[in-house]
Amino acid sequence: MMMFFKKIIMAAFGIAFFAISSLPCVFAQQSVNVSLPTFKITMNDVVINNNERLYPIIVYRDITYVPMTYNDSRFLGLETRWTSDSGLQVNKTSVQLSYNPDRGYFNSNLESAVLPEFRIRVNGKDIDNKNETYPLLVFRDVTYFPLTWRYMVNEFGWTSSFDSNNGLIINSRAGGTVSTTGTIGGKVFSQDFGSITVVFDRSSNQQPGNLYIRENNSTRKIGNPNYVYGVDYRQSGTYGEYTPVDKVEYANRWVYTVAVDPYSSPITSRNVRINIDTNEVQAVDGSTTSDAGQISNQVYSRQFGNITVMLDRYSNRQPGNLYVKEYNVTRKIGNPNYIYGVSYTNRGGFETYSPVDKLSLSGRWVYTMAVDPYASPLTSRNVRINIDTNEVQVVDDSTISDAGQISNQVYSKQFGSITVMLDRYSNRQPGNLYVKEYNVTRNIGNPNYIYGVSYTNVGGFEIYRPVDKLSLSGRWVYTVAIDPSVSPLASKNVRVNIDTNEVQFIN
Repeated sequence: MMMFFKKIIMAAFGIAFFAISSLPCVFAQQSVNVSLPTFKITMNDVVINNNERLYPIIVYRDITYVPMTYNDSRFLGLETRWTSDSGLQVNKTSVQLSYNPDRGYFNSNLESAVLPEFRIRVNGKDIDNKNETYPLLVFRDVTYFPLTWRYMVNEFGWTSSFDSNNGLIINSRAGGTVSTTGTIGGKVFSQDFGSITVVFDRSSNQQPGNLYIRENNSTRKIGNPNYVYGVDYRQSGTYGEYTPVDKVEYANRWVYTVAVDPYSSPITSRNVRINIDTNEVQAVDGSTTSDAGQISNQVYSRQFGNITVMLDRYSNRQPGNLYVKEYNVTRKIGNPNYIYGVSYTNRGGFETYSPVDKLSLSGRWVYTMAVDPYASPLTSRNVRINIDTNEVQVVDDSTISDAGQISNQVYSKQFGSITVMLDRYSNRQPGNLYVKEYNVTRNIGNPNYIYGVSYTNVGGFEIYRPVDKLSLSGRWVYTVAIDPSVSPLASKNVRVNIDTNEVQFIN
């Protein structure tokens, strides 16, 4: 997904899906102790009264598990099916039901949960439950799924946040009725980007003016009212077909998606961006939407194992032209305003953008060159782009090394098979916390926080100092961190879960 910062602070949670169908009576003998969460829980703007639920939300190994009856699963945009032959299947859907409180039970002392033995598949993928760090559980004859990063974000595309005041907040992206305004039809697809939610009216695939945004509890239509948004158009003989496309991104007051102008000739799908303040619609490439990753034919690419990195060379001044293809899915990454794989020169007032075939991959970072067209003066910079968070970091002008996929200014400590690292490229470097495990180095925690630094303000002078504080307990890294978005700025003692990326303040 294309964002400057991915604002997902994973709490210790998990999803629990349960099929309301009869489950087999034979389970693994292993039982585990579970408990009720002590924090507030809000799902899709509904505060959950957990103490009175027949199937309460539970916690196992510091991960929250949420139960899924027929109503609960569809409330979160999921569908569960169970048969004795195929076991449990959980799939993301576009249907969302209203919340069913499921009251009538007082939860005090909870019985143990057990590990199921039946086959489990999520979005068509088999789950090796016995070897999962956070396995599925069966509690009160209902299957519970862990809400880890893998399931909640990668499989279902949900967002979440956690803090001591608001507790755990989960928002699914399933389509549903927008009840706050009544201006949108009953079939919608929506995606949440923090303070902005983008909504497509799917009452018809040929519905013009079907793009909305929800901001500050108000929903309004944006863009050209004649265009059909979030659809792909294909012509076959004399017949044209409109197909829904769940493609939407948001950055800097612009919504990025595909659109069709029904009055153009020939009719075609275009990649566009829409300004949510002015309703201006701009085409962002000159090609039609194709099956090959929705990018133009002028592509320079390199393959690195199961990941292909691509530069769209439709124009040397084409912003947002960096893509990755992984598991047969092609998606745009990085800052949508930057131009990737180009060098910039200005000689005597003549600007030149030249293609640079420079692509490498280390861990989950793509290394290339980029130009920020809004910077002054314009210049080409060596950058790296995280393919999971879309974070873009400027690296030094020297050759990019393979030493841990991060800069050479590293403070690290080893704890058995796990190495924890602080990137000291700058004392104001956000998202600078890494772990290396099984020879794989990855970024953890909130990508907006600055880790391993202290902050002071003396007479108006801000001072960021490195703090060599790292420890590991279980799956939690302990250090200090600064959230640059809060006021006043302050260093806080934190712990970061290396599996879920949850950050908890502990002082």
